[in-house]
Amino acid sequence: MINEIFKYFQRPDNGWDPVPIEYAVKYSERSWENIDTSMLEKIVEITGSLKDKTILDLGGGPGQYSVAFAQLGGHVTWLDVSRNYLNIANDKAIEHNVDINFILAYMDDAERLIGANSCEFIFNRICWYYCVNDKKFASSIVNMLKKGGYAYLDIFTYDLANISFTRRLLQKLYFLTKYKFGHLLPRQGQISTLFRKFEDIEIVPLDSTDRNERFIIIKY
Repeated sequence: MINEIFKYFQRPDNGWDPVPIEYAVKYSERSWENIDTSMLEKIVEITGSLKDKTILDLGGGPGQYSVAFAQLGGHVTWLDVSRNYLNIANDKAIEHNVDINFILAYMDDAERLIGANSCEFIFNRICWYYCVNDKKFASSIVNMLKKGGYAYLDIFTYDLANISFTRRLLQKLYFLTKYKFGHLLPRQGQISTLFRKFEDIEIVPLDSTDRNERFIIIKY
């Protein structure tokens, strides 16, 4: 509920941007220098091919993977809440001579804007914790996938040792109530457990770490 209120007042279409330009530029430089080609190869290995697939880069940031998916032949839509990232990603698309559709919006609004059964591949990497409601966001990803579609998820998870006392309390309230106050991190396994509740979804676990849970879902 709290995050829904923030979302109502903090509107990207009214000029609000959560990412300062200085940070966006520095983060973009690092991101473009460190594209995970082994991850891309794994995605292609599991999905078969991305050529001519309808692809949603959900939380696309500086656009390095949107461009990569377009270079692999996909029909790519980039969606993010930051106009600074949009401008950077658009410049990169022009630089690499690829066509990408850009949507400036909250990730939680993707299904309303793109529609159900519209995507053959959805990519959501290290930005899950920005969603307003975990359960609704998981449901929207499943709804947007066509039958036979795939979604790749790489999720930052909770690290008790490296957070303040106040944030630790907010995390505990989140775990108890499922309500978020700010951008709170899920526990390891928490999000994959959400997806297991969908009868038409198969989960393919990938290599994870103490701080990241990674998996692919397939919709049947």
